[in-house]
Amino acid sequence: PAMAVDFVFVGSGVARLLGPEAWPRFTMVGQSWGSVRFAWRALRQAGSPDTWVDTTGAAFAMALARWGFGATCACYVHYPTISTDMLRLVYERRAAYNNRVGVMSGSGRDSGTGGVIGGLKGRLAAGTKLAYYVAFAAAYALAGAAADHVMVNSSWTAGHVAWLWRLAPKPRIVFPPVGVDDFTREDGGGGGGGGPHGSGGGEGGAAAPPRGQRAQGKKARYVVSVGQFRPEKDHPLQLRAFKRLVDPPARREGSREGDERDDGGPQPAHDSPSGPSGPRPAAAAAALEAAGPASAAKAAGLDEVHLVLVGSCRDEGDEARVAELRALARDLGIEKRVIFALNVPFGGPGGIVDWLHQADVGLHTMWNEHFGIGVVEMLAAGLVVVAHDSGGPKLDIVCPTLLEDPQRGVGLLARDEKGYAAAMRHALVGLGPGELGQVAARAVAQSRRFSDAKFAEAVVDLAVRERGLFAARSE
Repeated sequence: PAMAVDFVFVGSGVARLLGPEAWPRFTMVGQSWGSVRFAWRALRQAGSPDTWVDTTGAAFAMALARWGFGATCACYVHYPTISTDMLRLVYERRAAYNNRVGVMSGSGRDSGTGGVIGGLKGRLAAGTKLAYYVAFAAAYALAGAAADHVMVNSSWTAGHVAWLWRLAPKPRIVFPPVGVDDFTREDGGGGGGGGPHGSGGGEGGAAAPPRGQRAQGKKARYVVSVGQFRPEKDHPLQLRAFKRLVDPPARREGSREGDERDDGGPQPAHDSPSGPSGPRPAAAAAALEAAGPASAAKAAGLDEVHLVLVGSCRDEGDEARVAELRALARDLGIEKRVIFALNVPFGGPGGIVDWLHQADVGLHTMWNEHFGIGVVEMLAAGLVVVAHDSGGPKLDIVCPTLLEDPQRGVGLLARDEKGYAAAMRHALVGLGPGELGQVAARAVAQSRRFSDAKFAEAVVDLAVRERGLFAARSE
């Protein structure tokens, strides 16, 4: 029988406490307190529920429901509020998009007394922030003990949650639902009747488009990145890597240090407490370059390659970042090769799906993304994906890579400017037409692991067939 659904509306005054804007300092503690206030209001209005399911990551609200109202608690964690990587960044005093340089700099730039004082202040600030993070992590671990059932969205999240929530049940990986059917080319058309800029008419297939034939038959080729213009997406790395792809620097005789350093921002020693760190970026880049084209004729195939940045601008901050990216493209001399597709619709000509159907390579540069729905969507469109060598893309999605297994690989991974340029070159000119078609077919098949149907099946297994979610808890 159908179950009745009642909606509980909580006032906007309390809901405001959930946003980071309400807490410019001590954001994690502030948002956690806001979630408890919000949950208290909802629980009081709804009465004492038998089951509390949290899908927002509000562990402290779950603790209130369990120990304050006696509910059986389940959660689906997309991203832990605090992670071991965050603790490592603060401990090593490395700057990141969520770690201010002023706090992390352990020494002043100026010499003399001012520099010494600045260094002491930096170390004191870093030490204070580390103590704050450790204390919050301990409280977060206790809140996690309220969970009766724990679901997580990726192997990366599972590793961090298992490490932090020692008193909670072992997390069960349930990949998030991705509408892969929206991106797979079912007809023989060119993704929206001609595409955003191309001539259209690309041949299609039942499972995946024949990328190799389409790349030969069109003039322009596209490397497409899809994502909001947030700092953690690292769009500047995409521009620098693309510059290196289309205008590679001259090799310096006997110098390897500059080529082998990591340029993609702070890198952890391990991507997951339980996951392997993988091959060094320099070794992967060298292998890709060795497999690249040897003739100038093949290299000339990059003349018509364009980088397309597809994304939405949510506010003035995003618009400012787009302006900075445009300026960086001009400074790099690639502004005529970079297309900004801002606030485009999902479907239709010029939409997200259309761009992916016209592209050859999908680009992703976010460090330690917890899962990577955008990466799955690129696979579903049959692209050769070049993703960041960390987080969900590394552990769950782009595996195996073309370097690990050329016969079964579904994409490539990279970490720095050199590695991304080499991977894009390999995807664009290092694979023959037949190989491109095979990679596209494997990519589409891989994306099916993350479909809406697979997600629904996993949730039903937990909630109904195993009777875990609605069964009475034995104390």
